[in-house]
Amino acid sequence: RCSPRLPPPPPPPPPAPPAALMFALGLSLANLVGYSLASAIGIACRSPSAGMQLGAMLALYSFLFCGLLVNKATLERMGEHLAQSGSAALGGLVRALPATSFMFRFLEMVLVNELGTIGAPMVDIEQRAIPGSPHYPAVHVPGPYILDFLGYNHGDEGAAGCWLDMPCAAWADLQALVLWLVAGQASCYLLLRFFVSDPH
Repeated sequence: RCSPRLPPPPPPPPPAPPAALMFALGLSLANLVGYSLASAIGIACRSPSAGMQLGAMLALYSFLFCGLLVNKATLERMGEHLAQSGSAALGGLVRALPATSFMFRFLEMVLVNELGTIGAPMVDIEQRAIPGSPHYPAVHVPGPYILDFLGYNHGDEGAAGCWLDMPCAAWADLQALVLWLVAGQASCYLLLRFFVSDPH
């Protein structure tokens, strides 16, 4: 006996214009910050190979501490353990590592918009079909729980929004990206102004 065919689920609605605008703005700012920092490294290094090496290390560093490979919650636990063992300065330095990655701010902004408390989205986690293993039903996990697990800010209490009804945490991340961009551009200007001279 055949079971009736169910119609395919409707496609998800397109993102709201403010969320799409915030994503585009954050993506542009993250790219500009990376460009500014790489430009500052290129200006400061006389050797092109040294500049390429330092630029690659900057990119790897930013992605390492962006919150997905080494998450903030793990670094905070490591910092607390170091502080309890007598290395308070080293523990504080370990806890501050995500703040030194501009990609952390960009990813936090994107994930807060997707999984934050506004709208209280639920994420369905389903088990992969593995032959010979029991199948468990899907688990519904709140989005803020996933953000807490990864160490990201989980939005605003009480589902409050800031300008354009977007999470205040996302706006804070955008402001941090703007500050990163200003610092990168200022570094380029200062390096060109005081450390580069025309040989002619």
